Amino acid sequence: YYFHATRRCVTCQAVEKVSKEYIEENYKGKVSFITINREEEQNSELVEKYKIAGQTLLIIIGDEVVNLTTEAFLNARTNPEKLQELIKSTIDNRLE
Repeated sequence: YYFHATRRCVTCQAVEKVSKEYIEENYKGKVSFITINREEEQNSELVEKYKIAGQTLLIIIGDEVVNLTTEAFLNARTNPEKLQELIKSTIDNRLE
């Protein structure tokens, strides 16, 4: 899941773009990328469930939740390959 606000900065948009493209290209049919506006009322249940307070990138497999937010925001614009590698290792280690 990628949780975002209605107003979004360039980095927020880059986190979504890099993550979404990578997941859709490499895990089609196995892993879904879901974007959620955390400010919209219909999403309040998920926002509460995962205790979302800001822009957040989570990998959720079963009951396990891995928060990649810090690494995503550090790398999405300047080193997208590093973010892609992190997404890959996070997903691959849990799908096997």
